[in-house]
Amino acid sequence: MATYRDADALIRQLKPIIDKCIENHPLVKSAIKAKKAVVWAAPDTVAHTVAVKFPSDLLDGSSSPTTFPYNPKIPESELAVGKAVSVWYYQSLSNGVVMENATWSL
Repeated sequence: MATYRDADALIRQLKPIIDKCIENHPLVKSAIKAKKAVVWAAPDTVAHTVAVKFPSDLLDGSSSPTTFPYNPKIPESELAVGKAVSVWYYQSLSNGVVMENATWSL
């Protein structure tokens, strides 16, 4: 049993290091990534922006929503408060755009 506990402890120590290496790999870093989020406020249809919160932010009641531009082809019904959406970004979330509903079925 001690061997399994030692192996589990080693895996827990290595996981953050491996995740960081994968995240910083040039091929991964240059890829477009997607994260699910929840619409937090009604969209601004003039500026084509919408405020969202990510699942980790939902657990933290004091976090403020992040505003992203959105794909104007998304129907407004898919941007209703509480609906799940997909935020696509390149390298960092500051480059994010709400591109699809959460099921990618637009």
